Amino acid sequence: MADNSISGGATALSEFNSSTGIIVGEVKNTIHQSISDPSCIAVAGDNIWVSDASGNGAYEYNASTGAYIRETSTSPVTASGVGCVSYHSGYIWITSDATNNVIEYNASTGAYERDISVVNPDQVIFTGNELFIVSAYPTDSVLEYSQFGVFMRTVEKANLGYLRPLGMAILYDGVSLWVANTASNSVTVHPL
Repeated sequence: MADNSISGGATALSEFNSSTGIIVGEVKNTIHQSISDPSCIAVAGDNIWVSDASGNGAYEYNASTGAYIRETSTSPVTASGVGCVSYHSGYIWITSDATNNVIEYNASTGAYERDISVVNPDQVIFTGNELFIVSAYPTDSVLEYSQFGVFMRTVEKANLGYLRPLGMAILYDGVSLWVANTASNSVTVHPL
């Protein structure tokens, strides 16, 4: 990777060698310095999308050169406090905590597709068929939606504060959804 970087203030997006842990480079683009708080990364072929927890969207960069490509549009829905980005099948989804919605964009153009109203969305995973969203405090739950944004079910919910998806991570391995629960110090598996 070229010695370039998406940087704002003291933050940066760095690439590490997975075998040695040594920094290979930082993704930086001197022309486009919009990301001040990179919070989540999604791989989309040869490119990466990066969400900005202090900003209003996600930004696409070439993973090899660090070159800025595009960002998500702000029309007709403006995002704010973007905590996570997920990519699958030519679409990206971002969570907008400050506006209480999850927004879908075309990954090729960055154009708005649709949005879903969700209280305090944090993490998001799109499997190609289902969309799983962590709805943080006060609901503390993992919600499942169809690929068209129709609510299907609550996958996991806080139980008297014991299971607490707030601030946790979710992962889809192609078969099951894995949920990290911060309050119970546990990981649950939900076969899909």
